[in-house]
Amino acid sequence: MNRKVFQGLYCITAEKYSRGRSNIETAEAIINAGVKILQYREKEKSKGDKYYECLKLRAMTRQNNVLFIVNDNVDIAIAVGADGVHIGQEDLPVEVVRTLVSVLKNVAWKRKVTRV
Repeated sequence: MNRKVFQGLYCITAEKYSRGRSNIETAEAIINAGVKILQYREKEKSKGDKYYECLKLRAMTRQNNVLFIVNDNVDIAIAVGADGVHIGQEDLPVEVVRTLVSVLKNVAWKRKVTRV
C-alpha cells in the first residue's frame, strides 16, 4: 500500500484549551500559520453544535488545502466530509469504523499508553 507522508505540525483545537477563543478563531490562526493537519477535539458541546462548527471548519480547511480530522464522532466526520476520524480504545472497534467511513481517506487509532 502506498501511503502519503505528511510533514509539519498536527494541531488539535478545543475551546477548553484556547484561552477564550472560539474553535473557528483558533483554526483560522492555525491555518494562517501554515499548519496542514487540523483535528477537531471538542468534548463539551452538543452533537448539533459540533456538527455546525465542523461544517465551518471543513469549509475553511478545504479552501486552504488542510487535512481535517474529527475526534470521536464518526457520524459528524462522515456528514461534513472530513478527511479522517480519530478514535480511541473506548470507541467502536477500528474495523467497524473503517467500514463506516469507507468514504473517508484516513482513520487514526489512539493506543493506550502505559507509564511505568
